[in-house]
Amino acid sequence: MATTLFDASALVYWLFVESPCHDEVNDALRWVIGRGDDALACASSLNETYYTLVHHCGFSEAEARQALRNVVDVFSIAPTSEKVVWRALESDETDYEDAVVHACAELNQVDAILSYDRRAFLGSEIPKVDARGLMAGGAWRTEG
Repeated sequence: MATTLFDASALVYWLFVESPCHDEVNDALRWVIGRGDDALACASSLNETYYTLVHHCGFSEAEARQALRNVVDVFSIAPTSEKVVWRALESDETDYEDAVVHACAELNQVDAILSYDRRAFLGSEIPKVDARGLMAGGAWRTEG
């Protein structure tokens, strides 16, 4: 079973149907689940997702909370543990929130990070892909 970590940008695109990448992220999520693979989100990404939905996408408090419930219903949620925080603090990532996601991805041994953040995860050994790249299979490690 493969695991794809969806960062906050991917979660926002999935939840905000008016976003330019909603359909492709939705298709990628269906593709991951249809393969029997795991879709993972970092607990800390829910904070950023909530903030973006309320302050940039026009969601009400109630709508944003329901959106987060949808994430928790569909995704496995990785905790933001002390180990994740320490690894993030020691990371080369220029943005702390990206460092937390990167550390979470490493500690959970994910196969790919689905992200639309152009500056994030550039030095990561874990492939960063968008939804189309994920479904094209370019991010998957092959197992013998």
